[in-house]
Amino acid sequence: MVVIKICFKIRNFVIYDIIDTKAVIKLMIEIVDYNEKWPLKYAAEANDIRNIISSNLVSIYHIGSTAIKGLKARAVIDVLIVVKKIEVIDELKKQFEKLNYVCCKDELDRYCFKKNDGSFCLYVFSVEDVKEIEKYLAISLYLKEHSEVASEYTDLKMKIANKYRNDKKYIKEKNKFITKIENDACNWYQSKNIHVV
Repeated sequence: MVVIKICFKIRNFVIYDIIDTKAVIKLMIEIVDYNEKWPLKYAAEANDIRNIISSNLVSIYHIGSTAIKGLKARAVIDVLIVVKKIEVIDELKKQFEKLNYVCCKDELDRYCFKKNDGSFCLYVFSVEDVKEIEKYLAISLYLKEHSEVASEYTDLKMKIANKYRNDKKYIKEKNKFITKIENDACNWYQSKNIHVV
């Protein structure tokens, strides 16, 4: 067996250890400057998503770091989708696949769709999951309104992105920060008396 070791970058992927013509692709963690095109890309994708979910859609939101103007982020646009009936999503998987999405579920059996090129991640909740929906929105809005916390979050992401080239380890470390600010974010959000669903 011939083993050829090589490493080179293609967009945001590293190809390494080419063994018998089979390449393993590893996603790099790359934090980039805010891109003015992110809101436009979200808006275009949101229209496609609305067309798929149609009358089952309650609301759709651009969340995460790419939704915060001026904040450095991974070039992955996070989208929060609220639907009337979560069970209908199973019937729509084929339509999402046509937009190059792969359906997966997290450890709590919640729906998540990831674009094949890594550019979008969709989180889908039933309208009944008010607490979870508000948590996602609270953290995103809290970071928008608290620049010092957002700056601390950016510094952390830069640090762990340089330390970890493994996606799971990066997310684990990043989520520690999110957990730390979650209570403050939710309390602030509730104080604003915002009703989303």
